[in-house]
Amino acid sequence: MAWKGVITNSGSELLAQWTAGKTLTITRAAAGTGREAAMLAQTALVSEKQTVSILSNKTTAQGQKLQLQVTPLATGYPLNQLGIWAKLDSGAARLIALFQTDTDAGVEIPSKTDVPDYVYTFYGLLEFTGSGG
Repeated sequence: MAWKGVITNSGSELLAQWTAGKTLTITRAAAGTGREAAMLAQTALVSEKQTVSILSNKTTAQGQKLQLQVTPLATGYPLNQLGIWAKLDSGAARLIALFQTDTDAGVEIPSKTDVPDYVYTFYGLLEFTGSGG
């Protein structure tokens, strides 16, 4: 199983405006089930299950390096999508990036009852520059 990541169409629109001098802020990350062939067009996860912790969000020469952490819920689920939301200045947050598994099986997130200390850590890189390149 592997992950594929894209900057969504709405993310590309935000980045185009960002190059005009606005401040881009990563606001949240979420995990969900389901997969979508048209990843670029997504504005939400197929089936959002939970908000996940953003443990680290570092600016690099290539863009933003993120470390996300998924912990168990009351019921387990197959993790297939991780979404990243961002906003410009005081604007509304939009899905800027989407990571998706290459199979329906995904990563099995167990229930909190079965494995209370379970943690899944995901590292992702959102590659972009301030020059629009």
